[in-house]
Amino acid sequence: MDLAYLARADGDDLILQVISGAGGQFGLAPGVRVRPDPRFYLTLLAGTLPKVITATRCNQHMIDAPVVEKLNIGCYAATVVTDRDGEVFGILGCISRDPRPDLRERDSRFLGLVASYLSDAVIDLHRIWEAHSQVWRSISRMIDAGGPEIVYQPVVDLATGRIAAVEALSRFPCEPREPPRGPRGWYSDATTVGLSAELELAAIRRALRALPQLPAAVYLEPVLNLDRVYIVCTE
Repeated sequence: MDLAYLARADGDDLILQVISGAGGQFGLAPGVRVRPDPRFYLTLLAGTLPKVITATRCNQHMIDAPVVEKLNIGCYAATVVTDRDGEVFGILGCISRDPRPDLRERDSRFLGLVASYLSDAVIDLHRIWEAHSQVWRSISRMIDAGGPEIVYQPVVDLATGRIAAVEALSRFPCEPREPPRGPRGWYSDATTVGLSAELELAAIRRALRALPQLPAAVYLEPVLNLDRVYIVCTE
């Protein structure tokens, strides 16, 4: 198969937790949210959908499913992963571009074996997911609210007394019921949950608001370095 994945159920969506294989061919990566077709998703959860479908375009459940067309899936194998209490965690699956008529029932049993093994591990996955979700939400809220705050500090050339640069420092709110993490902690957490680019761009955009207040002949070069943006001023 071209790609194997473990996806967490989140309402009507599946959120990819782990992938192995050619994720780029399908436009998939950890953290991507996929909306499965309700028809075969519900039958998969109910245990009435075959775990292995060797040719999706010849199967009544998947022949016209939007996600099959969008990702160009030719073959599909999946099983439900539950925790030790029997609650659904998500889906363990494999997909391939081409049909795979060589797949047999024993392949579905192997998937079931792996899913049973994962039942003990998903407790930790639940905790990791909840922790990551909380961090993602706090960073997203802060960006949507217009953060981070920027404070400006001049950098003076001691030889001439001239302001050589303006240092723009990121400042972040203190989250209630959370220990302080400082600017480096915010940027590190943003990298962990895939919001690094969004946070960096938000900081740069806010830092560049100082541009109209600087001399007209000043050249600005914003460079992000974890907790600060350097706006280098040159005549």
